[in-house]
Amino acid sequence: MKGYVVGLVLTIMLVTTPAMAGSNDFNMNGTQFAAAFIKNTVSNLDLGAKFLHLLYEVNDTEQNSNLFQNLWGLVYGGVLVSGWNNQVTAEVLETLADSNNLTSQRTNISESIRMMATNTSVVFGDVEGTQGLAALLNYQVKALQNKSITTTNSTGAKVPLVEAYAEALANTITDNIKFTMELFKAIPDALNSS
Repeated sequence: MKGYVVGLVLTIMLVTTPAMAGSNDFNMNGTQFAAAFIKNTVSNLDLGAKFLHLLYEVNDTEQNSNLFQNLWGLVYGGVLVSGWNNQVTAEVLETLADSNNLTSQRTNISESIRMMATNTSVVFGDVEGTQGLAALLNYQVKALQNKSITTTNSTGAKVPLVEAYAEALANTITDNIKFTMELFKAIPDALNSS
């Protein structure tokens, strides 16, 4: 879910930055934009499911692949690198937190947060969903409710957008649970007691 939020924010930044040049530079139907955004999300969920199916196939068909056991090696590498990266980041944050250092940068951080806080309706929107991020989410709801907006589901059939999204989400949940079970099942082989 964190990846979805980061992707959403980056997309908004990329889309709104050129649109800020002038009020008439970029304009389109909000529901169509939201539908394209949701179709991209569904496609990303489907790609994730296909990748997990690839892992299952390799593990099931390649003799001596020990794929899930070996994935623990990747987890170990990720944990190791994250631990060192946290130390690097902590050093940088300590330097920034020291009131004797980087005064203008510290002021910039404070000013940026103030600017965001005083523009919450522009950035995040309003209860009615007429501006900011709330408007994009409101248009996504409208796109999902509009049964005439269709996309291709995992079997290649044209279905309403909401059905394709629901199917992709259900498949993602199922595949992630299966992946987690396979990965945890490999713990005894990957982690010996010595």
